[in-house]
Amino acid sequence: MVLLVLVGVDGAPKDIQVDQSSGFRELDKAAQDAARNWRFNPGKRGGQAVEGYARVPVTFNLNQL
Repeated sequence: MVLLVLVGVDGAPKDIQVDQSSGFRELDKAAQDAARNWRFNPGKRGGQAVEGYARVPVTFNLNQL
């Protein structure tokens, strides 16, 4: 699956959308929830941090215990 994340100038995600679904709504939501706690390096233009979009691939590994 792939998330489309709007990264703010402080590196925090401002908006998180599913760009390419895993095919399972629960996994898509879990990835979005996890991404809210992530921090990114914002893009720079002219030496200043700017907000912008990043496509972030997410891979799930489900193991049965």
